[in-house]
Amino acid sequence: MSVSFEEPTLCFLIEEIGGRGELRIRADLPSEGEYFGTGHLTLLAAEAPIILHSSTLRQAQFACLPLRPRDATCLTTEQAELIMRAPGRLMFHHTRLHTCAMMLSAYEGEDEHDAYGLGLRHALLAALVGVANEPVPRSKIRLTGRQLARVLDHINEHLDERPTNDSAYPIPAVWIGRLATSVSARGQGLGELLLQNALKRILQARTTQGVHAAIVEAKDPATERFYRKYGFRLCDAQSRQLYLPLGAE
Repeated sequence: MSVSFEEPTLCFLIEEIGGRGELRIRADLPSEGEYFGTGHLTLLAAEAPIILHSSTLRQAQFACLPLRPRDATCLTTEQAELIMRAPGRLMFHHTRLHTCAMMLSAYEGEDEHDAYGLGLRHALLAALVGVANEPVPRSKIRLTGRQLARVLDHINEHLDERPTNDSAYPIPAVWIGRLATSVSARGQGLGELLLQNALKRILQARTTQGVHAAIVEAKDPATERFYRKYGFRLCDAQSRQLYLPLGAE
């Protein structure tokens, strides 16, 4: 799917099911973004085309917010022109800007003078001015971008490699202890980041330890669904143990 807009536009995935969505300038060019998944943002320059690409994605909810900075009374002329001239940026991560974008996309009011909706639009533009002035630095600790893409591609390629207890040679694996976040910190994507960090460390250990799989145990159906979303598969139908094949390096 390809789209373009007359004004600078902020695009992002709200939901993706059955694969990984990427935003590309051209379908035949690999993604240039750093941050994959529903947490990423893409800033489109005016009239620049963008393509939502995926080879396996079954369903996606995709939002585009035209910015119209020159019409915004909260911006100075210089700030509005800064956004108008900002170069496009593919698939980056910025917590404040993403929060504003998600809240604005969920807003259902139609009155352009409504104080709440107007406040959300002003907050989004103010956060965007900061991004245009100071580009977001690349992540140094998260499993993101092309490294994460390679991990996810490898998972998709090896989903049918099922470890069993029947082999005469046990498969070296790493057991991931139970991951959890405090009640006050839930809903912020911290569980995903914890799992990504654990997988990154396991992949680093694979070189020296010969690890071929990661194993977890889900304490309830909700936890099982969380792990299955990232490619984990049940070891057997009688337990809640799940595995993620890592394959050869």
